[in-house]
Amino acid sequence: MKRRTSLALLGSVLAAPTATLAQAKGDPIKIGVTYPLTGPLAPSATISLTAGQIAVDDINRAGGVKGRPLLLVVEDTQGTPEGGVAAMRKLAQVDGIQAFITIYTNVVTAQMPLADALHVPALSTVESPGLVSKSQYSFAHSPTITVQMPIVKKYWQAAGYKRVAVALGNNALGLTIAPYIKSAASDLG
Repeated sequence: MKRRTSLALLGSVLAAPTATLAQAKGDPIKIGVTYPLTGPLAPSATISLTAGQIAVDDINRAGGVKGRPLLLVVEDTQGTPEGGVAAMRKLAQVDGIQAFITIYTNVVTAQMPLADALHVPALSTVESPGLVSKSQYSFAHSPTITVQMPIVKKYWQAAGYKRVAVALGNNALGLTIAPYIKSAASDLG
């Protein structure tokens, strides 16, 4: 039951509109976020954190979750497994988060045993088949790049784009998605 409630709470954070602390009442529901704020993966976190805060603000303006405001509590993983475990430990044991959102397979893999030990649900975007099934408290939500690219390609076609320029980082993310983007762009002619 706890697992289902926690998963529902995480789902509401990602899917529902959020509100400001002024309009929602009661103690905030603390959602931990372990993202790389420093290191080579940091640029990817900035966009996600901004989007997450906008969502939380919208949910809180609408009254929060069951009348309680959401509060994002962010810790830096530095994009490393060790940093991810340290960030999660602080969020759970010092900041008292009820659940957390994380990213990147190397970090998620290291955090999974701690999530189970602390009974803190973790939601990530990892796409490694079967990875999160090894943990009772780890969950994944992510449309894979193979799902996303046809949607992007359809948009490009509908908008009448004839050329597409994409700049990708020379890192794991860039190298992973480059072939899919190149294929979709090539299909435009």
